Amino acid sequence: MKTKNLILAGAALFLSVGLMAQPKGGSEKAKGLTVEEKASKQTEKMTEMLQLNEKQKSDVAEINLSFTKQTDEIKDRYQKQMREELKAAKLEKDTKLKEALTSDQYKKMKDFEEKEEMTSRKNQKAQKVQKDLRTLNK
Repeated sequence: MKTKNLILAGAALFLSVGLMAQPKGGSEKAKGLTVEEKASKQTEKMTEMLQLNEKQKSDVAEINLSFTKQTDEIKDRYQKQMREELKAAKLEKDTKLKEALTSDQYKKMKDFEEKEEMTSRKNQKAQKVQKDLRTLNK
């Protein structure tokens, strides 16, 4: 029982230190990995760092997989909720601006927003291409 508690404490410490060390938005390396791949990487790092035996490695792998699934689900829920709240706030702002502005001013504002959004999308695509090129050159 003490061994299991020690493993759990070690896992919690390892993960909390790892999470604090990551840049905002998560590690670029972690993006695109499956839940299983993330948990496996965590387990391998812990196995090396803590010199786990096979039983411990198996237990830690199960714990890491469960934790990673749980945190991914929480992140997904939070992001969905945030998108919905932002959409509602934008709609409320838009409604109030429509009342405050003349129809010409409102149209001009919407045209500008559309142009800015298109520019932003182009920039995002260009950044993705540059990132992909850097990855290929490594």
